[in-house]
Parts: sequence; C-alpha cells; structure tokens
Amino acid sequence: VAAPWLTLAAVMALRYDISEKLSELLWGIFFVSVAFILRQQLGFCALVFIILPLLKKNMKHVLLAGALGAFLFVLAGIPDLYIRGQFHYSLLNLTLYNYEHGSDYGNRSVFFYPIFIFISAFIPFFIRKYPVFFIRDYLKNNRSLLIMVGLFVFLHSLFPQKWERFIISIIPILIFLAFPFLYFLQKNFKQNRENAL
Repeated sequence: VAAPWLTLAAVMALRYDISEKLSELLWGIFFVSVAFILRQQLGFCALVFIILPLLKKNMKHVLLAGALGAFLFVLAGIPDLYIRGQFHYSLLNLTLYNYEHGSDYGNRSVFFYPIFIFISAFIPFFIRKYPVFFIRDYLKNNRSLLIMVGLFVFLHSLFPQKWERFIISIIPILIFLAFPFLYFLQKNFKQNRENAL
C-alpha cells in the first residue's frame, strides 16, 4: 500500500535533483510522509530530501524541507496520542519490538538485502560491459534513487530479521534503476548481437 507513495516521492526526488524546484522538494516530502504513515520504516527514505539540497548547497531548501518534514511528522503522531495515549505510539512500539524480538524471526547477514537486490534487479543486465560514460551518467542521473535505496537497505539491515517481502515497497524504484540498463541494451541490440556472434 505504501509503495505507490514512496514511488511518487522518488519521482519528485529525481525531478528535484534536475530542476532544483522547491515545489518538487516539498511534494516529495509530502508523498514520503504518506508512505511513512502506511509503513513507518519508509520514513527513513525522507532523508533524501535533506541530502539532495545539502549536496546542492541550498540551505534555504534544507531548512524548508526540515520544517515541512517535522510538521508532517508531528501531524502523523497526533492520532496515536488521542487513540493510544502516547505520541507516535505505533512507531515506538514497532522499533522496540523489532529491536528486542527481531532475532526470534531469524537472523540474517547485513549483506542480505544488498546481495538480494543486486541479484534480483541488476544481475540480468550485467551480461555485457558498459562504457565508462554510461556508468558515470547513470550514477549522476539516478543518485536520488540510489540514495533512497541505500537509506532503505541501511535501516532494514539494522534489524536481524530480513524478509524478502520487505523489498516490495521499493520494487518500483528498482525498476526505475534497472530501466537505463535495459534501454541501453535495447538501443544497442544490433551491435550487441554482432559482438555475440
């Protein structure tokens, strides 16, 4: 349920990285905040909207992003305050439960998610060597998506239980990241086929 909202946030992060428009930054924060309400662990991905303005050395955008993010975080905690009597009760209990009882559900290596994501989303495209300019442009153009996936993997790797189903939330982002490889292979299909023969 949270995946579409995280995907919208990823699109806004991509657009902001290109245009530096404040509106796209703020919409991205709104979308990732909705994803956070639906699945609290995804809220960590919101840090991309602080990291990108920092990379661009735009302190005004950092402050505005932080202010909107803090406001939406407070707003999201109010229902728990009235329903359960504690601010962000759900988030606190989820974090404590995962910390104390996560190992009851299995204990996998911190490398589980990076390896799983690479094998399932990227290894099919590494059937050929890519030019240096392609990799350089890929990293530059997709850094916002790579940061989001990195934040997701970092947070989920802190807890001992690591299930494949947790990846569902970032599958659309992984498709965005895999697309340039597929497009490059398709665009150079004739040349690749001749080289293979």
